[in-house]
Amino acid sequence: MRMSSWRSATKQIPQTSHIQGLTMSDFQPSSFTAVSNIDDNKPGHANLGARLATVLTSPSPSFVYLYDPITPDMTRSVMHKTLASLPRTPLKLVCAAVNCVQCFTARILFDSILNTLAAHDSTWAAGCSVWHGRRGINRSFNDSLDSFLHGLRTLSGELSKSAGTARDEADRIKFVIVYERAERLRDNLPELIIPLVRLGELAQLDITTLFLSAVQWEDVCPSPGFLPEPFRLTVPALSKEDAIAWLINHFPQQEVLSPIDPYNPVLRTLYSHFVENVYSVCSPFTSDPMELAYIIRARWPGFVSPILEDWKIQGEGPYGPPSEDGRMRLAKLFNPSFTNALEILYPRFMSAEEWGAANNPPEGFRLSQSLGRSLPLRNSTSQIDETIPELPRLSAFILVASFLASVNPAKSDIRMLGRAPDGKTRKRRKGGGTRKTKPGIAAKIPQRLLGPMSFPLDRLLAILGTLLEEHDAEFRPSRVGTVGELNEIEVFRVQTLSSILELVSMCLLHRTTPADRIDGPSMFKCKVSYDLALKLARQIDVPLSDLMWEPN
Repeated sequence: MRMSSWRSATKQIPQTSHIQGLTMSDFQPSSFTAVSNIDDNKPGHANLGARLATVLTSPSPSFVYLYDPITPDMTRSVMHKTLASLPRTPLKLVCAAVNCVQCFTARILFDSILNTLAAHDSTWAAGCSVWHGRRGINRSFNDSLDSFLHGLRTLSGELSKSAGTARDEADRIKFVIVYERAERLRDNLPELIIPLVRLGELAQLDITTLFLSAVQWEDVCPSPGFLPEPFRLTVPALSKEDAIAWLINHFPQQEVLSPIDPYNPVLRTLYSHFVENVYSVCSPFTSDPMELAYIIRARWPGFVSPILEDWKIQGEGPYGPPSEDGRMRLAKLFNPSFTNALEILYPRFMSAEEWGAANNPPEGFRLSQSLGRSLPLRNSTSQIDETIPELPRLSAFILVASFLASVNPAKSDIRMLGRAPDGKTRKRRKGGGTRKTKPGIAAKIPQRLLGPMSFPLDRLLAILGTLLEEHDAEFRPSRVGTVGELNEIEVFRVQTLSSILELVSMCLLHRTTPADRIDGPSMFKCKVSYDLALKLARQIDVPLSDLMWEPN
């Protein structure tokens, strides 16, 4: 790639959005905080900041692997605060953090590290230029690994001169380079893992490399024999008490503008009980405090809205928290909605604002009038399916065919969809029916209640062909015998496969086999519900219930 084309490409990637460069000379002594206090608001991360500070300021090790499979975002926050709080003497520390997701090529990675270490402004307003030294020589340091090492040595020399250190004290300049989401190096830049780990040896400089990842080092390391064993720091999973304490600490402490507000300090005790209830419901599925905070953000305003309605009727304050009986009634009313919020918000089917607005209690619903009442869940999975955009007719046939392949056993395809020798449709059996079971024998659970089954691509195409032949013939005029028949068949086949891939990207179909698998058929699962499949079948005039082995 030419340098001009590379510079034009970097205009699309504002590096200030994903790189945080920290040079110790940029911080004033008044802005320092004690290293031991940087993680006070991060329960469960006690002593992590102090351990990082000790490791990064010591002469060894040169390679640190920070592993956090549950809360990598919280660990990253603690790490950045640690870098900002490191002492300025006796070392001149120059720190940089790069995101391996966005630095997906070697040139972007090299330029990102050098730009950040040199505090070079590479934003759009500055022309998206890359650092090339301060001697007026327009040289690129991103052509290869050797040029990158030369750039590091050049930068170290310039920083030593600016700091006034003698030539024999150049090792007092220490680089700390942090690679966030380091597991992505294995996919994007596997050939650079070994050089980056041994960067200090190759550049003959004092460099500490820190990998932050949610994956074990054994899954990232390409060749264990060529790499030194890292100094490992493992962040343990948060306990229930630590996670709840972290969530409660995010309740706003400042006074609100209006007393009738979901975050009125009077409601802090109720908020603590609410967080405990949400954690008890959602923790078997996710214990990430960030995900739990997202669910809490969506549910809390609606949870306290009955109390706020009572406050409005009361008029002027002072306002008090609900009684213990009122808190129990709120829990009984809203606890069923926690599971629904988890099912919708955890996979991000909806945003927190959209889900909260759609599932708030009716206007005027007061806690004093809630005895014996229940709240309807107005956003179930079937209603989420209603928001799926309008699909082409072929895509609708593919989804109906995939739904039949997921709920019908393979042995029923000939009976449900086959044709007689004369070309007429076979007389279909009306589903599996309801079987009476003898006492003491467990009843068979319908497949649609057990979840979708996997099916091969050939079976999907066979069912799709039968549905198109029977229910879409009038929309596709017959061209048998024409000159371009084979070409049209090929184009239709390509169109069908591209439609299947598009439905996979929309998460309406799920591919259960790897995309690069060539030793067997591609397997899929249908991700649509019965309600959506029935809706699509009515649009294309397909009797879905008649084609199901076990009708609804």
